[in-house]
Parts: sequence; structure tokens; C-alpha cells
Amino acid sequence: MDTPKELLRKLIIAIILMVAFLPAQAQISTYSQYHLSPMQTNPAMLGSYNQPFAMLSYRQLSLGSGFVSSNAAFETPMVSVMYPIKSKNKGRFGGTGFSIINDRSGGGGLLQTTGLQAGFAYNQQLGKTSFLSMGVQGGYLWQNLNPTKLTTGSQWIDGQFLSTIDNNESIIVEPVSYPTASAGLYWYGTDNDSTSSLKYFLGVSGQNLNQPNTAFGQDQQDRLPINLVVTGGYTVYDNQTIKIMPTVRWVEQVGFARQINAGALGWYRLNNGTEEKANTQIGMGLWYNSNGMANVSVELDQPHYMVALAYGFAASKNAPQLSSFEIKLGIKIGKSFTKNVFQKRERKPRRKKKRDKKKKKVEGQEVTPPQITEKKAKEKEKHLEILKGAVYFQYNKNELLNSNKAYLNQVVSVLNKYPEINLVIQGHTCKITQSEADNQTLSENRAETVKDYLLDHGIDASRLETIGFGSQKPVASNDDAYGQLRNRRVQFEVVDTNPTKKTSKPKKQK
Repeated sequence: MDTPKELLRKLIIAIILMVAFLPAQAQISTYSQYHLSPMQTNPAMLGSYNQPFAMLSYRQLSLGSGFVSSNAAFETPMVSVMYPIKSKNKGRFGGTGFSIINDRSGGGGLLQTTGLQAGFAYNQQLGKTSFLSMGVQGGYLWQNLNPTKLTTGSQWIDGQFLSTIDNNESIIVEPVSYPTASAGLYWYGTDNDSTSSLKYFLGVSGQNLNQPNTAFGQDQQDRLPINLVVTGGYTVYDNQTIKIMPTVRWVEQVGFARQINAGALGWYRLNNGTEEKANTQIGMGLWYNSNGMANVSVELDQPHYMVALAYGFAASKNAPQLSSFEIKLGIKIGKSFTKNVFQKRERKPRRKKKRDKKKKKVEGQEVTPPQITEKKAKEKEKHLEILKGAVYFQYNKNELLNSNKAYLNQVVSVLNKYPEINLVIQGHTCKITQSEADNQTLSENRAETVKDYLLDHGIDASRLETIGFGSQKPVASNDDAYGQLRNRRVQFEVVDTNPTKKTSKPKKQK
């Protein structure tokens, strides 16, 4: 039979676990901004991210209301790193992730859980613009109960709590550690290829599939329940400036609780001005869950970093009187795979030292030596290599992508340097879900779009001619997304009205 001391110890531990566990039950899934938390939502989401980045996340769930409360019942800081995996031929085919997380429950951290997690996802193309990502994730967690954070009646004097007074209890609880296993599927569609803007998604994942035992006593059983998480979203409006996507998340703790979040995400893209602004977007999210709680979020997404804030509050009288605050700080590593990976980089011609042109007199006339003319011809040939590139377009659209403008600026520089060069601007399309008449019109519109850009940058209209070929001249197979993107292009045919000719050596006089 247990002694009174042992009974008291077990009772205190049970109360602590209940207090620590109830706030977690009310929220179930840790982060409200689940589109930015793949390793806490679905490991298969790792295969859909374009930008390598490191992220610091912090969430506080508090009793009562208030933006940031000192009465925190549940705190979760986390550091995570996500990195897409790309191949030269197929674009992004998967992704990896790693995170360190620390859950602190109860005032001052009565119960702390620290864990390491690592995941991997693989992308499989299903259709023209749809993909299936399959992900797995493993983790190892350490759980520790801190009895020094306990308070007893002996520490309350005349209605005031004095932390300097001993609680007169001696409780020793050994920490427990356990592994976790998760897996998921994530079906998503994009505008044209695996690296472009997300159009819709549907994911399902199972967390804690091994149901680890988290009991502190060796002879006790307290297994984590399996979490089933279903997420979905679909873009209902996108005009390249404003994008709106309703989303939903269903979380089921098998045998315990259920929670449904429904709402929408919206983004505003700064697609004018400098290149930095052209890759900046401002986002806002609003969700309502089945417990009567609401969450609102705002985010700023820049080419090199992102910041996101979220606040949760009770939206009905019957909702738990809780509030939450969440912040995410992300630093992007390397270049985004949304850039045009199919366009080869053109090497800038090396600067040559200026040399005085030596001239020879032949029959009373000055003639440029042939070696000087040959050098000019080679320099011009290198510059004209730039015009062999291409401008690529999204499916069924003729708007210029920001990544194309840098290339077209190089074309403008070449045309300014060689005024004798004229261009025939040739438009092309891929061959999917379009009639050839529509493809012909679209190819002509794409050629006109490129012409307009060159005209706006000072190129004379007499030097430019446009023509459309529809889908009749593909450069790659239309059976996969990579080939389709290469076929949605505008190319240039160079017309040199004054080609450089090599000057032959003058004949010797007899």
C-alpha cells in the first residue's frame, strides 16, 4: 500500500499533468499558421516549398485575454530549417527539414518537452500541373517534470504567495524520453509547373503513429494518441496582384478530441516598381475553429526574409477563455526555385584592353588590319549569343514574369550597342487544353508583349517585327511540365542589316 507521502506525490503529478494537458487539448495542433509549419502539420509539405529558409517560431497560449500574457499556460518555441531538393532536368523533386522544439506547460514550465525532428518528402508528378508529395518524419523527445515549480498552501501567508518559502515537499520524478514517427501525403496543383504559385492542395498526415509511452513511472502506461490531420485549400481568385485562398484544417486526436479550422488566406503582391518590390507580398489570414476560437494573422514576405504574426481569441461565449500569440521570423537561404531555371545564364564578354588601331596605307587609302576586324566580329558574336535566349510564360497567359525582365534588359543593351540589328519576335505556346486557334492568338499576344517591353525601353519600332507560331514549333515534349514550360516561350530571329565581314589582306603590287 502506498504511503501518504507517495499518494500525495501521485496526486500532485496527476493534477500537474491535467493542468498542462488541458490547454493543449483545447488547441490540439500547436501553430495556427499551419501553412508555415510543415513539420507540425504534414511532413509531405516539405516537398512543395520553393525557397530554402530557416525559421524561428514562438507561440504562447494563455489563460484569459490579452495580446501577450504573463499567465502563460503553454509556450512553444521552435527553430526549423527547410531545404528543397532540385535536379537539373526535373526541377524540384523533394525537400528535407529539421527542427528543434521545446514545449513548456504550466506556469514557469512545470512540464517541459524538448525534441528533435527530421523529415523528408518526395514529389511525384501526376498530371500536367498536379503533383503528389509523400513525406516521412521521425523525432526523439525528452519530457521532464520540474517539481520545484510546485506551490503548496504553506507558501501562502495572509492571502499572499511567497516564493521564497519552501513548499515542504520532496518529489523526485525521473525524465522520460521516447521516439515519434509521422507520415503524410500532400496533393497539390500549380499554375504551370512544380516551381510556380500554389493553386490548390489537399493533405492528410498521421502523427505519433508509433504511439509512444510518455508515462513517468516505469510500470505505467500513458501513450500519446495518434493525430490525424487533414488540410485543404483552393485559390478562388488570382489576378497576379491579389490572391485569395480559402483553407480548412481538420485535426482528430483519436479517442480524445476533434478540432476543425476554417478560414482563408489572402496575399497582395507588389508587382510594380523595383525588382525587390516585385518579389514582395503582404498576406493576411483569418480562421475560426470548432471550439469557438478565432485566429487572425498578418505576414510580410520579402525575397530575403519573412515575418508573420498571429493572435487567437475566444470568439463566442461558450469558447474556452484562452488567448494566444504567435510570431514567426524566417530568413531565406539561397535562391528561390521559382526563378526561371530553364534559361541559361549568359556570360558577360570580357573587357578587352583598348589598343590603338594601326592602319596601313594601300594605294593611298587607310585600311583596317584584318586582325582588328576579326576581333570586332568575335566580340559582336558573343553579344549576339544573348539574343539566343528565350522569354518564358505561365500557362495560358501572356504577362511578363519578373524574372524575364532582367533578360529583356540585356536584349535592350545589345540592340542599343548594335543599331544595325533588327529582330523578328517569335511567339510560341505549349499544346495542352487549348484549340490551335487559341494557341495561335496566344502566341501572337506573347510576341506583342515582348515587343511592347522593348518599345517602352527605347527600341525603335522599325527594328521589330512579330509573328506567332501557336504550338507548331515545340522545342521539347508536351508530355511533362518541364517540356511544356520550355514550349511556352518567345524567341528572337536576328536580322543583321550590316554584318561584319572579314577584310582580306591586300594583294602585293607587282
